[in-house]
Amino acid sequence: MREYKGRDRELNEAFKALNASLKPESDGDTTDYNAVKIQLVAAQRAWVNFRDADCLALRKFYEEGTIRTAMQLGCLIERTAQRTKEIKAWRTQ
Repeated sequence: MREYKGRDRELNEAFKALNASLKPESDGDTTDYNAVKIQLVAAQRAWVNFRDADCLALRKFYEEGTIRTAMQLGCLIERTAQRTKEIKAWRTQ
C-alpha cells in the first residue's frame, strides 16, 4: 500500500506541475489555456474512474483467491505509474 500511495502522490505532483505550466509562453499565444485545463481535469477524473474500475475488475476475477488484493494493488501501482509518465510527457508531445 505504501508504494501505491507514493505513486499516487507522484502522479498528483506531476498533474499539478502540468496544470501550473499551462499558460501563455508569449504575447502571440492565443491558446485558450482555461479550456485546456478544464478538459485536462475532466480527462484525469475519467482516467481515475477507469483505473479504479479496471483494477476492481481484476480483483473480482481473483475473488475466490487470497491473491485478489495483491492483484488489485499491483494493478493500481502499474496504472498510476503509467499515467504519471503520460502526464510528465504531455507537454513534450
